[in-house]
Amino acid sequence: MRDQFKRPGQFIRKYLIDHREASVSEMHQAFKEHVNLRNVAHAKGDKLRKPTYASFYAYFRHFVKLELVERIGETPAIDFMGPAEDMGFAYKSMGKWKVRSGAIKRIWKLTIKGEMEIDAWDDPIRALGYRAH
Repeated sequence: MRDQFKRPGQFIRKYLIDHREASVSEMHQAFKEHVNLRNVAHAKGDKLRKPTYASFYAYFRHFVKLELVERIGETPAIDFMGPAEDMGFAYKSMGKWKVRSGAIKRIWKLTIKGEMEIDAWDDPIRALGYRAH
């Protein structure tokens, strides 16, 4: 049986169909958990490496370029720190406390094109024309 989620594209598509919307970090975490479960069930030589967040995000950006996903909103990445105007990360630099503005979590959903398309999810690089057919 073919492992349909060996590459993250179809996994992202199914995740967004099932959850309707999600941040890239949520999808990345879910994909890493999927890879862990898959690796337990497969032989040692057939294990997959979990992608770093940076590589997963770079791969996800291809789907944005293909207009398969669209951003529908933003929310503070760390919501336990208080209201948005108080968001920030405190850190000490040269003996003084400074606050850096908070990170934003972007929320994404499938577009109609993303729901209908199949091939681009398997190989977005080819779909963008970066690789010879």
